[in-house]
Amino acid sequence: MSIKKSGYEDEILKFIYTNYQDVEIPMTKLQDIITSYYSVTSSVGSLYESGLVNKREVVSGRKTIMISLTKKGREVAEQLKRAEAISKGHNLPTTDRYAVILYLYRNGSKNLKEINEDIPGSTEILRELEKLKAIKKEIDKSKYSQEATLSLTEKGMEIGLKLEEVDKMMEDNS
Repeated sequence: MSIKKSGYEDEILKFIYTNYQDVEIPMTKLQDIITSYYSVTSSVGSLYESGLVNKREVVSGRKTIMISLTKKGREVAEQLKRAEAISKGHNLPTTDRYAVILYLYRNGSKNLKEINEDIPGSTEILRELEKLKAIKKEIDKSKYSQEATLSLTEKGMEIGLKLEEVDKMMEDNS
């Protein structure tokens, strides 16, 4: 998701997510990355209207606007950071790969649309897992709109089994 009203919204989300993820900060702190007060105000307004940041006014001698990420804002910022890392050629976090493998291990073959509904933003992860030969893609060309079904390879099944074992160990209270 990308919001473009003044052009700085994505940068603000990534900045807060990276440096101040779970704390409230004064809006003026954003001038560390954007020098124009008007641009900061406009961008924060857009983010607030979109439900990506919380805003709160504090008056102690001087009025200060405090901002923080909402849950939705954290999710969008995380996606932006992930997309940025991929565009720079960095690998995705191992935990993302493990989550998708475990999902397919537990649910069997799924079409691409179902996977993306259950695990938003998983397209790049699936591509990477395909390159690593942990999943395989089969395309049903008999339908008018071709459908891609993904499933684990033998290597992916082995990884899934081990992840399932680790997951059970984590839940075991004995």
